Amino acid sequence: MTTYRAVARWAALAILSIGPGFLAACSTETAGPLRTLSVGGQPIVDGASVEIRPGWSADFTAFVVNPLKSPVTLMSASVVPVTGAAPTGHLLHVGISTTDGLAAALTGWPITQLPTRPLTGARIGHGKANIIFGITGSVNGRNYYAAGLRIRYRYDGQVYAVTAWSATVACVTSVITMRLSCPDVTNRTQAKVMRMAQG
Repeated sequence: MTTYRAVARWAALAILSIGPGFLAACSTETAGPLRTLSVGGQPIVDGASVEIRPGWSADFTAFVVNPLKSPVTLMSASVVPVTGAAPTGHLLHVGISTTDGLAAALTGWPITQLPTRPLTGARIGHGKANIIFGITGSVNGRNYYAAGLRIRYRYDGQVYAVTAWSATVACVTSVITMRLSCPDVTNRTQAKVMRMAQG
């Protein structure tokens, strides 16, 4: 069963009202039309964490923006490791939200209140796309990290890549306690990922 965990420092709720004129490219990205979600040329990095049992899915959201009028075709996604934080979470699931919904920090897949379609082969048009993804780890008592997703996509016959930043932590435990250390580690992880995103 999917459960909501309000254990994140969540910037995404504030950015839903940002207009397209404020969205800009991050200088560290590979050339191509898709952009990471940014304001004033600076990438927005949300942070979230959730406790999961070993092997369960910790579900989060990353964002990309298509500034073009024409669609691009998504090909694949891979986890971006957090510099100086290990181990990296294993990517279990990834999809595109069919609504404007987002996962602050959820457990369980599929997420019934957040309908998605498969990422591979998805065509996304102008504007922001919400990418819902799940990471996991297997060792009790360990935290598993992700800095976001590296998204490969095709546009006009060429293949490009963009990083959708999302500082996420899956806190693996055999007993779900809502322990304070899980959101605390999110703050440190978010700061590391922000430095990565700023290049």
